[in-house]
Amino acid sequence: MTSAERPPSDPGAYPERSDWFRSAIAAFSQYHRTLLALARRQIDKGEYRFAVILAQTSCEFLTEQVISHLLKVRGAEYLEEWIQERLRPCHVGIDAVRELFTILPLDGPVQFSPAFKKRYEDHVHRRNVAVHRGEQLSKGDAEESCAVAAELIALLEPQLGGKLILQPPVQRPKEKQTKKKPDKDRHR
Repeated sequence: MTSAERPPSDPGAYPERSDWFRSAIAAFSQYHRTLLALARRQIDKGEYRFAVILAQTSCEFLTEQVISHLLKVRGAEYLEEWIQERLRPCHVGIDAVRELFTILPLDGPVQFSPAFKKRYEDHVHRRNVAVHRGEQLSKGDAEESCAVAAELIALLEPQLGGKLILQPPVQRPKEKQTKKKPDKDRHR
């Protein structure tokens, strides 16, 4: 295939852009860490509610990324859209999401200890209180949420096995619904 025949989404289509593409994908694959770092900076600024929200966003982003990767590794990427439509929000506080982490990893289930599950549940509750009720949170609340997010990263990142660093995120085009034009001759 010549470079003129390659689709624009192919990083090799424009060799001069391939380094940029790889660095962009590397940044994307580390986005959960960037979000957690931003959460920690918000603690320093006294923005405890925002810190908790960013910590949860980090968790959800990584969770979706790992599920997507594991489905691809298992050859079941066709299930991704179906799963993600049914698991919103997608985080390990939801039993069905944790169940995916018992069946998808090739090297055995991810172990979520009862203590971690409780701390994660408390973190999700803090996030929900901050978002839905607008309640103020303490520095300790924000620090605990960031610690829980960091622990989740330590549990889930190994599932990526470094595989997503050079792989672009999957973007599936939505199928266009086309209406058939009525056949004028049919009604005569």
